[in-house]
Order: sequence, then C-alpha cells, then structure tokens
Amino acid sequence: ASLAVEQLPQAVQADLLRLFSVGEGRIYGSTVANFLVSGAPVSEFRIRVPEGVENVDFVGRDIRGWTKGEEGVYEVRLHAPAAGAYTLLCTYESKLGADGGPVIFQGVDPLGVASEQGYLVVVSNFPFSIGAVKFPSGLIRLEPNEIPSEFRLLYDAQVLAAFQYTNSPTVSIELRSPAQAKAKD
Repeated sequence: ASLAVEQLPQAVQADLLRLFSVGEGRIYGSTVANFLVSGAPVSEFRIRVPEGVENVDFVGRDIRGWTKGEEGVYEVRLHAPAAGAYTLLCTYESKLGADGGPVIFQGVDPLGVASEQGYLVVVSNFPFSIGAVKFPSGLIRLEPNEIPSEFRLLYDAQVLAAFQYTNSPTVSIELRSPAQAKAKD
C-alpha cells in the first residue's frame, strides 16, 4: 500500500450579515462574519472598515486583540489559530447626515477570503421612508420575509431595505424622516 500526503492551500470562505440600524442621528452597524477555514488554520483576520466609522469593536472566540493599520484595515489576532467554522462580530457606528440625502451602506469587508456572500439589511424603529435606492448589479433586493430566519432573530425593527449579494456590496439609500418627506411634497 502506498500513501501520499498532500498539503492543501489555505482557503477561507465568508458568509456575512451586514445589519444597519438607523437611529436618530446615528447608524449602528453590525457585521456577523461566519468564516469557514480549510487547509491551514488562521491566526488573524484582516478586516477593512469604511472611512467615517467610529467605535469599532470585535467579538469572537479567542480574540487576543486588534490593531488598526493603514487604509482602515484592522488586524484581529487570535490566541490560538482557528480552523473550521469561526464567527466574528464587528460592531461600529457612524453619523447620519441631517440633510436627508443619500446614505451609503457598505459595512466591513473581510480581506484575504476566497469567496464572500451574504445579506445586507437596513432596519429602523423610527418612521423613515425610503427614497431612491441605488445598488450595483449582483445584488438581489429581498422582501423582509425572504431574509433567512436565523438572521431575522437578530433584529425586531422594521426592515427598510434588504439585499442578498455574492461580492462586497455598496448600497446608496435616500432616507427621509417624516418632516423631510413633508418638506419635499
């Protein structure tokens, strides 16, 4: 009998939920990243955070710490290398402009992954209305009941917009408060 050992290259796949909660003057963002690590284990994740984001925090199993590098890239280091399934939560917030113009919803991006897919959901307990929505091809607009049930458990506010994607999305949504909607009429 003959046995051959072959080293597999490291491959990381990411399944994300980008959840944005629009409040009074603030947007609270959360990205739940479910990674599947095959081949060699990883000892750190590199995450790009968009400009203008504040109060960035990471939560996950065995996180030792994180540092912010150039161009908004955070290196999240682990105590022990991770293989198989790993979940990382990144929370952040940004200011909501008072002018009621378009708001860009992007979220954080995992770097160095072989593939990425997921959902982008915008919710609010405030009575915002939606104006123009601009999103690139490759995004599929969803009805609230089309969001997977495991993700619907993470919020209880009204869904303003929801999308499914297969590559890192950027969505522009015009949000209007009731006062701004009356002023436009």
